[in-house]
Amino acid sequence: IEKGEAKALADFLENFGDAFVWFGGVTTCVDGYNRNLNSSQVALSYWDGLVRIAEYLGLLGVENPEAGPWGEALHHDVEDLVDLIERRLNVSILPPLGIIHTDGLEVGDGLLHYRHVNSLYIAIRLRELAKSTSGSVRVLEIGGGIGIASMYAHRLAIDDYTLVDIPITNLLCGHYLLNALGSEGVCLLGEDLRSRAVKILPFWKTAEFTRSEFDLCLNQDSLNELDEKTRLFYKNQIARLTPHYFLSVNHECFFPKTVNRLLESEQSYRLISRGPYWPRSGYVEELYSLRND
Repeated sequence: IEKGEAKALADFLENFGDAFVWFGGVTTCVDGYNRNLNSSQVALSYWDGLVRIAEYLGLLGVENPEAGPWGEALHHDVEDLVDLIERRLNVSILPPLGIIHTDGLEVGDGLLHYRHVNSLYIAIRLRELAKSTSGSVRVLEIGGGIGIASMYAHRLAIDDYTLVDIPITNLLCGHYLLNALGSEGVCLLGEDLRSRAVKILPFWKTAEFTRSEFDLCLNQDSLNELDEKTRLFYKNQIARLTPHYFLSVNHECFFPKTVNRLLESEQSYRLISRGPYWPRSGYVEELYSLRND
């Protein structure tokens, strides 16, 4: 990047994430999500998340260990279940391949990494929340990684989407989404910010947005991991920018440093619901309404 070598950067990005990483949110290789790295166990864990989405959508009944059957949902045919989900959502759920290295559950000629499964669920929730707002929905995602959630949201007709993150992640996100959505579906820093596109911006641009510029704000897997100054910055900006909803999907490994504790005494935020996150054990999904005075 510093040398301005575009071809070398392109070659690097094409193979980005082709080896195990602990965590980071910007790859689709096998990572620390799995303690057992046996390929069958990895595939099973990804499949489990997809089955949970089917249960969330009501395409499968939620199994009950007290009254059986138990564990049978995992024996559904993979392609049949993907077809059921796609029919319900009226979109393809398989991600584009060949942009970055991808490991995943085999579905025909496609692959589904657990990050695709998580992002699909997020996009479904955003579409549900969008139904309660008037007009076209404007989404702000804080810490959007490489933008997989915005890609699925785009497929579900939520395409006025803004991502803010650190600059190096903006670069990775731009590479992914320009290939996934095409140049007309993406706006980068310095370009005219079209409403019907995914806008990729550095985090400090958040302070430049106008009051109530977005209908929904999303944060997944990051707000509880930031330093206190940055957490307070985002807390204040979300309240300023979003008159409707804030959706948080985060772990609570650093309890009591959690999103819930960060917002519980804030009058601008009202907790609507809090519960386990459907596709991924150990994560909490919280929905807040906002009073933007």
